[in-house]
Amino acid sequence: MALYFRPTSHSAGAASTPNLAATQTQVLAAAEQQRCAVAKAQLRFLLDKGRSVLVHVDKLAKDVAAWDREIEALLNNDEGRLIAADPERVKMFTALHRSVPPLSSDEVGQQRARIQAMLEPLQQALDGVTTPFMPDDAIEEQLERELKPVVIHTRTLRELRHAINALLANARAAGDEPSDTTLQESINSVEQQYARMRADDLARAREAAEEESRQKLVTLEKRKLAELADAEHKRREAELEAQRTEQETQARLIEEKALGDRLRALAEDSEIQAKYQVFLAEGHYSFANNKVYNTTAFRPSYNALKRIGILSFLDRFTHAASGNNFRYSDSTWSGTRYFSQNDRPLWQTYPRTDAQWEWYKERFEEFRRLAPIWREMGLLSP
Repeated sequence: MALYFRPTSHSAGAASTPNLAATQTQVLAAAEQQRCAVAKAQLRFLLDKGRSVLVHVDKLAKDVAAWDREIEALLNNDEGRLIAADPERVKMFTALHRSVPPLSSDEVGQQRARIQAMLEPLQQALDGVTTPFMPDDAIEEQLERELKPVVIHTRTLRELRHAINALLANARAAGDEPSDTTLQESINSVEQQYARMRADDLARAREAAEEESRQKLVTLEKRKLAELADAEHKRREAELEAQRTEQETQARLIEEKALGDRLRALAEDSEIQAKYQVFLAEGHYSFANNKVYNTTAFRPSYNALKRIGILSFLDRFTHAASGNNFRYSDSTWSGTRYFSQNDRPLWQTYPRTDAQWEWYKERFEEFRRLAPIWREMGLLSP
């Protein structure tokens, strides 16, 4: 049987310490190698992308140079005079020439230098000149921003150059005599015409705006005048209505006064007073209490006549004036009124015919109108 001996804890710890340190070093070295590999891969990706952008920039530089060499030269050379021979071609050239993006060869060169400066630290890190690093995402975003206008400018320059070359080919094929003026001079003339046309358009637009403002002011003034006229009309109508109301009030007051004067004259007439002694004369019968008092004679009470309905109901007035007892019931009284006990001068007997009823009705209406005045005169007590 083989025998195995377990080392003591002291001897095992002493043996494992160097191995653990070596393992940690290896792990760190492997992690660093992996980080460098990922960083270099990202560096290569960005460098490739940057070189692709530079290729596009170089193409743009060639297109800008070709534009200056071929198109800008037309402004003052003989071929440009062929285009200048036809006003329509001048207009077409002017429109195309104006569409070119404002870009010079110097600006393209500055963009190339800017991109190269951005790529240089990446190349140095990839070549080992500096420690490889994980590039920032902002570098890729900046390369995209640099590329986009380059592509657009390149496409635009090529399309415009192709269109102008086609215009020049048509001018050659037309067989027209070259213009005495350069294309630049013709363009200046066209632009002056455009400037005059724009000035005229602006003047017309300004006049139209001013006329519109005047019309609005006129309309506003008319509206204000109409509102003022309407307000004045309403004020006048209100004034006339107030005058009519005042006149009607004055007429009513005059009429009421005249009526009051007539009623007053009737109330003061002794013959009229004599007809109503049944209610005006002094006596001992009390309409208020429905009985006879053995006291000094007194005048009937206006409020008592009103309360028991003599001033409101023809039948009660008739019973009281003729001394006819009358039984009735209402909110103020229930029982018989003994008008026969009235010791004042009574009228004829209770009415039986229509003529008699008409006679009583006329006096009932007259007494109702005169009773308030007789109260004021003291012929009826309060």
